[in-house]
This record gives sequence, C-alpha cells and structure tokens, in this order.
Amino acid sequence: MKSITHVISGLNTGGAESFLLRLIQSLSELDHHVIALAPFGKDNLKDQFLPHVKSIKSFEMKRLDFLNFTKINALRKLLREQNPDVIQTWMYHGNLVGALGAKGLGIPVLWNIRNGPLEGENPKRLKLNSLTACIVKIGAMTSRWLPDKIITNSETAKNLHIGWGYDEQKFEVIPNGIDDTIFKINPEARKKIRQKWGVLDQQKVIGFVGRFHPQKDFENLQKAIEIYQKMNSDVQFVLYGHQVSSENFALENLKKLNVKLMGRSDQMETIYPGFDLLTLTSAYGEAFPNVLVEAMAAGVPCVSTDVGDSAKIVQNWGVIVPRKKPEELACAWKTVLNQAWDAKKIHQSVVKRYAIFEIKNLYLDLYKRVLKNTSLKSA
Repeated sequence: MKSITHVISGLNTGGAESFLLRLIQSLSELDHHVIALAPFGKDNLKDQFLPHVKSIKSFEMKRLDFLNFTKINALRKLLREQNPDVIQTWMYHGNLVGALGAKGLGIPVLWNIRNGPLEGENPKRLKLNSLTACIVKIGAMTSRWLPDKIITNSETAKNLHIGWGYDEQKFEVIPNGIDDTIFKINPEARKKIRQKWGVLDQQKVIGFVGRFHPQKDFENLQKAIEIYQKMNSDVQFVLYGHQVSSENFALENLKKLNVKLMGRSDQMETIYPGFDLLTLTSAYGEAFPNVLVEAMAAGVPCVSTDVGDSAKIVQNWGVIVPRKKPEELACAWKTVLNQAWDAKKIHQSVVKRYAIFEIKNLYLDLYKRVLKNTSLKSA
C-alpha cells in the first residue's frame, strides 16, 4: 500500500479534523491526499495539514450539493487521477459524497463515523428533523453496498448507528490516538501558562476546552460555575475553544463570573499542563472526546458528563456525572480537587490504551485486510 485519499466534510477546527491530522502525521510512510468538501473557513486547519500531505483541495461544496451529480462526477474524476489504494471518508456528508464519487473505480471505501446522538434524540429512533439527520438516514440505507468498512471511534457510536439501521457487519471500532511526545506532563509549560493567566502557584484551575456550540452545553457549565463559586470562590475557571472569547456577547454572564475566556489555541499541549482539572459538559453528540485523552496525557484528572465513551476513557481518574445536572457537576469538581492525584499514573493509563503509534497499526491492519478482500473479489 502506497497512498490513501481522505474525503472529509470540511477542515474547520474539530475533533475529527484534529484526529485526521494526527493519523496522517503518524502514517508518514504513505502518500496522503486530502479533499475537503466544504470551503476552507476562517479557522481551518489547512496550513497544519500542508507539510504532511501530497495534495489538499477544497471542492467548495454547499450542504445540498450531495445531490449535485456534476460535482460528484468531478470528484470521481479527481479520485481516478489520484488512484489511491484506499479512499477513507470522514463524517456523514464526507462519507456519502466520497462513496458516491468512488463508485465504479474499484477502490475500497472506508467510512469514518465520529458522532454520538444528535441533540439527545432516542438512540433507537432517528428523527428526520434536519439535513444532517436525513443524510445519516441515507447513510444507513446505503451502508450495505457503498462502504467496504465503517470505522467508528467508540462502542457507543457503533451501537447507536446499528440501532439507526447501519450494517452491523461492516463496523470496526478504532479509538482515537494520542501522541504522548506532544501531550505530556510538562512542569515548565504549567508554570508559563499559569503566569499568563495570572494564577497563583497554589490556586486551583478548572479548565474547559470546546467550541461554542449547543452540544457543549454552556448553560450547564455556567450554572455549575455559579453553584461552585458559592462553595469555593478561590478557584479560577479557564475556557478555551473556537468563539469562546470575550468578544462573544453570548458568554457575557461567564465574564461576570470572572471566567477567563481564552479563545482558540493551536498549541493545546502547552495549555493542559496548567489545569488542575479538565471538565467536559456536553449534552449530546460526543463519541470519543479527544479533550479527555489529551488532558489525561498531561496528567490532569477529569470530570465529564456521561456522553459517548467518556466513562471508558476516564475510568478511575476522575468522575462521570449525568448530563444537565449542574449541582452534581459542581460537587464532582469539589470532590476531584480535594483529592491527591498521581499525574504519572494518569498519563500512563491513557497512553497505555490510546498511544497513536498503536492506533495507527490498527488502521494499517484494517487497510491490509480490506485490500486483500478487494483482491479476492476481483480475482
């Protein structure tokens, strides 16, 4: 195997996009082509991909263009020219459009599903109340004949999509990986970033990392902060993420609570070491939250809502609480900060399970098996 083409819905900042970059970096022995269906947005990762790929292109597609056969035929032409050994597609739009574009080329297609529930609907029933939900349903209907395999990063996401009608026989669960040469315990980075925040050495910091989106449940986060500050006003809350900044008027109440809104950072490995606790407050949509693994690799315990595979990731190195329960969230923060944690053991636990160099081997093994099956079918 020499080359692979990745077709992804877009390259704006997000968990799937970040993991794709990490995977490409780890699979440096292969030539990688990246095709983003959506236009490159303001906060895209194109420049970070460029040093690691043979080519990168945006197809400038709009959301309804999955029905535009002129663009799908143009995609097929590009895929034929690239002639990769494997086509790996990412996220719902990328899966459907990429597979349609690859149809008839004789190249194996691997779908990659990264989502949990959509807005907290009944996992056993998919409500067709949005374009994304409709594409998810089309994906379920075509999953028996469009992809050769369906990769997902969590057991939760696998079971959810099987319940929605996806072909159970196609699934492979491969969790996200962490590069522990980048995300690690770093006392010097801790000292530096805490100085930037203006935090005293002994002061506790609760960190949050996530874009400004209903999925992340900022209402739950704000309520929990209000409750916690009545118990302990000395803890500093520091938030990072796309549009999580002081310019965002919707976060005005958090500013009044003296929460530091730091915006997006491309160097989170220098941020996590400054936290004493990382919290995830999502209400839905998560499958395998990268932020939990990244923070734990830096030796930081976590408090997370019970979404996706968060409980499987955190294990005993923090606390899992129900969604939309700010009182329980605040109490969990207090519990974790009152305990003594062994940063090295937290780091070792997560690296043992999710080291990127082990995860990349799972991908390589899958590629080999799919190519072998394709050869047998064509023989």
